[in-house]
Amino acid sequence: MLAYFGYPRAHDDDAERAVRAGMTLVRAIAKLDSGTGERWRVRVGVATGSPIALPTCRFRQKFDEHVRDKAHPLA
Repeated sequence: MLAYFGYPRAHDDDAERAVRAGMTLVRAIAKLDSGTGERWRVRVGVATGSPIALPTCRFRQKFDEHVRDKAHPLA
């Protein structure tokens, strides 16, 4: 799963929101019962980078290309 914080509307605390969401996800997955006795595990990474400025939805394709080129290799 790949999540973006600050798109399409940025907030001053986007980095904190990302970290909190990741921590919540880790805690929630740890509580799940796989039914096999095995515990579910998940890892979360948070990366920061240059902001992406896309003023209108007609630039959606450009955003998708940026995501494919920049964010997916990190994930």
